[in-house]
Amino acid sequence: CSAEEFCDFPDDSCGTFDTVGQCSARPEVCPADCPGVCGCDGQFYCNACSAQQAGVDVSEATSCLKPVGGDYAATYWAGGLDHLVVYKAEPETDACVTLYADAPAESAPEGFDVATLPETWVVTRIEKTSGAAGCAPGASKPAGEAVRAMGAIGSLSMDLSGGTSMPCTLDVDITATFPTEPATALLRATGVAVNDGCL
Repeated sequence: CSAEEFCDFPDDSCGTFDTVGQCSARPEVCPADCPGVCGCDGQFYCNACSAQQAGVDVSEATSCLKPVGGDYAATYWAGGLDHLVVYKAEPETDACVTLYADAPAESAPEGFDVATLPETWVVTRIEKTSGAAGCAPGASKPAGEAVRAMGAIGSLSMDLSGGTSMPCTLDVDITATFPTEPATALLRATGVAVNDGCL
């Protein structure tokens, strides 16, 4: 297919079982709704239209929650505004990626398109610093200046402690875009235990 097209596979099969796709034009405008879909490339997209804009078809069989290398941790604290912080230590690159979410929050920053469950939570910022060793709840802040993400797409969902807003575990599948190299960071993990979250 050309750069202006994507390969549209029947039944969202992504070419498995020897299925053959056809080249279709990439959509120019997409709806704002964000139920979350998985692309044939294993990346999370807001909806089928946004995946097709990126040049990939959606998949019924591909998992977007395959863990991406790194050590994950999370912490929660309550207040007038509840806070959740997700840490991803990347020993290979000696980096720390930190995601901040708040609830209740009204809107996400410009460029952030992250579906959350429950919907009262909003990802408010994602930062990257050097120093994987200090990338954990209660650790001293990682060394180096924090670089803030310009945008993010994906999903963050939490398993709450019965009848409360306290998260016990979380699943994250987010691609963040930064102004410095490496330009993207993937946060992808399931069942991350949340410190101070579950009663």
